[in-house]
Amino acid sequence: MTDKSSRPALEIAENVLHKIYGPDFEGCTVTLDSIAEIVQRTLDGETQDNRVMLGALREVLDAIELLSRPPEKIEIKDGGHLASLLGERVDAIRAVTMKALEAVKLAQSHQE
Repeated sequence: MTDKSSRPALEIAENVLHKIYGPDFEGCTVTLDSIAEIVQRTLDGETQDNRVMLGALREVLDAIELLSRPPEKIEIKDGGHLASLLGERVDAIRAVTMKALEAVKLAQSHQE
């Protein structure tokens, strides 16, 4: 196994070649490592995509958490102002949520 391929990639490659050539690899003209490297590149790409999505999710959750904090008493002038402030925050939470859902839908459409 090469340094570039992980154990799971090598196992996947071996399973694929077994399925095609049988357990003895009779007639196989490619190396297990060459197939494992292809599998590893795919796994690496998915890992990077997952990191990007987790980073975006973290940003969304941080924004929602910030917007959902109760306002400081000094920010509130009266009941009308409080209602307006809370309404603005709910609208902002909805906007962040809608953008996140759009991003997820776009990511899903690229995977299909």
